[in-house]
Amino acid sequence: MPSVHLSYERKGFGAYSDLGIDRFVHNVFDFDPDLVLSQVAELRADPAPYWNAVGEAVAALRRHRADLVAVLREQRR
Repeated sequence: MPSVHLSYERKGFGAYSDLGIDRFVHNVFDFDPDLVLSQVAELRADPAPYWNAVGEAVAALRRHRADLVAVLREQRR
């Protein structure tokens, strides 16, 4: 289920940014309720763009991980 996250620390912002969905994270102490409601309605109507962004981000993170593992293995030789 896609979600709009109200975060009280940087980890929430970082995670949503890493997943390419940072527009769906807000500061819990200072957010616009109307915007959050609008985003919830948007996600309920069509979650595909949300999941597409997550899928692209996960694929990129997997490629970065593979590159890092290759560099580390090369350094061991």
